[in-house]
Amino acid sequence: MTQWQPPPQYGQMPPRDPQQQQQQQSWPTHYQQHRQFAPPQKHSGLGIASFILAMVVGIGMFILIVIAGVMESRTPGGIDENAPEAVVLGLLLIGGMLLALVGGVLGLVGLFVGDNKRVFAALGLAFNVLILLGVVGLMILGSLA
Repeated sequence: MTQWQPPPQYGQMPPRDPQQQQQQQSWPTHYQQHRQFAPPQKHSGLGIASFILAMVVGIGMFILIVIAGVMESRTPGGIDENAPEAVVLGLLLIGGMLLALVGGVLGLVGLFVGDNKRVFAALGLAFNVLILLGVVGLMILGSLA
């Protein structure tokens, strides 16, 4: 009577040599053991939230900066800093920076919490930090001009 043998893994041909088959069954690699018993990893929910927040805030900040540029170019002598439009624009920029900060914190937490994939957490953290640095850099550049 032959001994029971597990079916070959998906995409693998069964070995033809019995000695090779025995060696393959007796010494599974770490990857094969992990693949057999571990469920597939999911993406971090915090990382996905951070990434989505970065995309929304990035697009919103780009639109606000374009609006500020158009307002500056169409107003003779520049935008009056006390005008209601300028105040609303400034508050929206600060609100966007706060959202980018929240997204960066979510990305940072998503990198270190749980045993999930960390791709979206890293991308969300990177994009949110780039948004913060870009807007702060533009504010500094604008105040120098």
